[in-house]
Parts: sequence; structure tokens; C-alpha cells
Amino acid sequence: MREIEQAERAVADRIKSLQKFRDRLSRARKQVESGKQLVLAFESLADHLRTLPADPALPDMRELADRATEEARKHREHGERSFLQEIRVLAKSVGLNAGRIGDAMTIGPFQVEVNWKKGLASLQFAKIDVGKELPLVPSKLLSRISELSNSLLAPPSPNSLAALAKELEEAIRVCVARRGGSLVGELRAELPAVFRELRFIRQGAGTSGSRRSDEYSIARFIIEIKGASGFPVGKLNG
Repeated sequence: MREIEQAERAVADRIKSLQKFRDRLSRARKQVESGKQLVLAFESLADHLRTLPADPALPDMRELADRATEEARKHREHGERSFLQEIRVLAKSVGLNAGRIGDAMTIGPFQVEVNWKKGLASLQFAKIDVGKELPLVPSKLLSRISELSNSLLAPPSPNSLAALAKELEEAIRVCVARRGGSLVGELRAELPAVFRELRFIRQGAGTSGSRRSDEYSIARFIIEIKGASGFPVGKLNG
């Protein structure tokens, strides 16, 4: 950008001029502090200051700031258009719909929040964060969305439903026991508490710091609860 180059040169010239001025003042100060030839020191400084050329003019920084803001807007809008066009084409090629909800973009079941300034995106499912600080590269973003669709949102397999129902029943019983409730009759537990207990069951006792604990998200919990809704387990309160 030509305006930036011109401003850079003007500031560099001003810096050189100020450095020379500083050096001359420093010499004058040392002469005065020495107490020798004070008249000569003051007169010499005065003569030098009168012969100094006018300072190089600096560019109008506010005008330059406005110009930079306008250029940023243009490039951002161009980048957004290119990104949205490419992401729609790629989404369609893998059988996903790309649309919008308000100001947010949607790809398949996910809502995509974009930070254009940082070049990053985040994914949400049912208002739950399932991916943060993802690179704003259409191919990589679609790849991550496909991975989540095949793992995070995949319904429990028929073979796993019985084991899942057993884990849920165990989690509910632990929740009831923790609050001192009766384990006889119909058992009820709050969903957040059941999620915490089920996550602990999944990770196994003694490995609370394992990576697997982080992988079992609230979004996956919701999918599994929905899949196990037909099994006779305790009651869950939302």
C-alpha cells in the first residue's frame, strides 16, 4: 500500500532529525554541567538551534487510520465471500447443507461461529461448544465437521444400548445415593448430576485426569440419552 510506504519514510526521516537534535542537546547539557565556558556553550547551542531545518512533516495519522480501516473492510468482505462460496460447495459435495441462522452460519447440524479477524471458527451443537479455535480453512473445517458427525453425533449402536442402559442405571443410583435418597422404588436424578457420574464411570476410577474424560462431552451424553430412552432405566430430570 503506497500510503503506508510514504508514512514509513516520513517517520524514519523524523526519527533521524530528532536523534540529531537529541545528540546536540546532550552535548550542550554536559558542557553546562561541567561549569566551563558557559557563555560559549549557550551561544553555540543557540546558533545551532537557529540553523536547524524545519522538521520533516509527518503524515496525517487519522487519515491513514481511516484508509487502513477501509482496506481492512474490503479485504474482510472479499475473504468472507470467498470462504462462504467455497464452504457451500464443499458441504454440498459431502451431503451437508450450509445455511444461516441470524448472523451465524450452519453446516449440517452444527452452528459455526467465525472470528474473521483471527481467522478461527468454533462449532456448536445444541448451543454446546464441540470445537474451538479451528482454522478458518474450508477443507479443514469440513473435515472436522465430518469427523464429529460420524463420532460425536452417531447414535448408539444396537449392540451397545444394553451396556449403555446399565451405565445410566448405575449413574442414577450413585446420584440418588450421594444425596441420601432411597434406592428402593423409582429412582430419579438430575441430568447434570447423571452426566458427571456417567463421565466418571466411562473414564474409570483412578484416572480422572485421563484424556478420555475430556472426550466424553455433554453433547455426546445427550445423543446417548436419546438413544437409550426406550430402555427401562431410572427417571431423568432435565
